[in-house]
Amino acid sequence: MVRRSAATALASRCFVTIVVLGHQAAEVREALDGPAASSRLRQVQVDDPSAGIAASLAAGLRAARDLQAEAAAVCLGDMPLLRASTLDRLVDTLEQAPAAWGCVPSLAGVRGNPVLWRARAFDTLAGLRGDRGGAQLIEGLGEAMLRLELDDGGILEDFDTPERLAHFADLGRGGGSP
Repeated sequence: MVRRSAATALASRCFVTIVVLGHQAAEVREALDGPAASSRLRQVQVDDPSAGIAASLAAGLRAARDLQAEAAAVCLGDMPLLRASTLDRLVDTLEQAPAAWGCVPSLAGVRGNPVLWRARAFDTLAGLRGDRGGAQLIEGLGEAMLRLELDDGGILEDFDTPERLAHFADLGRGGGSP
C-alpha cells in the first residue's frame, strides 16, 4: 500500500517525495525498495512515532524546508487510491493563487487528502501536537485555504483499520470498488 502511495506521488508533478518513517519503519523501507524507488524519493525518520500524526508532519516539513520547497503536499501512506492527476490539479490551483496558504481537495463537499501547503505554513504546522494534523489550521484559515472540488474518490479512501486493510487486499484480487 505504501509503495503504491509513493508511486502515485512520484508520478505527479511533485518534485520530491518525502516518506516519513515511524511505526514499522523497516517494513516501509523494504516496500519502498521496489518499484517506488527513485532518486526523487527521500526517507526521513520521525523522532517519536508515538507522539501522533503531528510529529510525522513536523518531520516531513523539516525535510521539505531543508530542500527549500515552496510547498508540500501532505499525502497519507494509507491512501493508495489517490490519482497522480489529483496532486497535479492541487499544484496547478495553488500556483494560480499566490496569496493562498494551501489547497484542500474535496469530493461532494467532503474535505479529503492530500492537502497542499505553501512553505509559509510549515512552521505553524510543525508546531502542532497530537493526531489531528493540519485540520485545525485549515479550519482557522477560512478563505486563505483554497477548496478544490474533484471527482477522485481516492481523496477520501484510507485503509487504516484491519477491516479496511482486508478490503484493500480484496481490491487487489479484483474484489470490487472501495
